[in-house]
Amino acid sequence: MLSHSAILPEKNTDEKRVLRMLRTSRAILLVGVLLLLLGAGNLLVGYNRADDYEKLLLEYHSQYQIRDVKAPRVENDKNLQYLQARYGFYRFCILGGKCFLALAAICMLTSLILLPAREETQETPVK
Repeated sequence: MLSHSAILPEKNTDEKRVLRMLRTSRAILLVGVLLLLLGAGNLLVGYNRADDYEKLLLEYHSQYQIRDVKAPRVENDKNLQYLQARYGFYRFCILGGKCFLALAAICMLTSLILLPAREETQETPVK
């Protein structure tokens, strides 16, 4: 019985390795770009919304003469609990966005490292 290697000529193993590294590098770069977009979106939305809720919390606290934004929760005040929960959520979104950006940088640098060095196809003429 004939094997595939007998029917199809094998490519050079170095050429296979370079093509595999090129595909891997492109995939990691794509993941990095997606993480960059997600991180930027999280930061944008997180900072805007956290700023809005921080202003609402400060306004709420000023009505009741509470000076600190991180004051202990009042158990029966549902509005204050809601504002603090939303503010905490958007602060968490900001942290997630920063992590996504760090992972994007790592992925993009890794893809550059894995990118195979291309050999010059044109030979320089000998004088």
